[in-house]
Amino acid sequence: MNTKSRIGLAVVAALTTSIGFSAAALAQPRPAGEWHGEWRYEDHPHGDRATTEALIRMEQRREAERRARIHDEVAWEASLDARAAEHRRELEAYWGRHLERAEVRAELSINADRMARLHRILDVAVAEGDVELAARCRIAMNREVNRHARVMARLRME
Repeated sequence: MNTKSRIGLAVVAALTTSIGFSAAALAQPRPAGEWHGEWRYEDHPHGDRATTEALIRMEQRREAERRARIHDEVAWEASLDARAAEHRRELEAYWGRHLERAEVRAELSINADRMARLHRILDVAVAEGDVELAARCRIAMNREVNRHARVMARLRME
């Protein structure tokens, strides 16, 4: 195993720990090969299917834009402010008055940090051709979107 793979695996291990996956979740079998699955809604008693599906659609749109534009690093960096403003407008349109609450802003910040880390891990995995790591990263992204949707649905009801 080369040094880059070890670093990638160490980053994934640290990220899964910081996300709070249980030992049982880490012990589940990992998929072989590339993950061809779709974003999916995970049923949860406190979940809100509409919220989850809306967040999944937002993430799909942002991921498609990211894949299309990330190859030109200069343009990607130059468009940072415009992308951030667009994302803020999207959040304001969807969450409205709930954004005034500190706990909602805190959850959005946690989710943004986690998704940024996962996107970076995915970028490294794709660049190195590590299909298994990319698949695991996408599964972790799906779990994070579902976790985020559950928390935001609960906060919206309060």
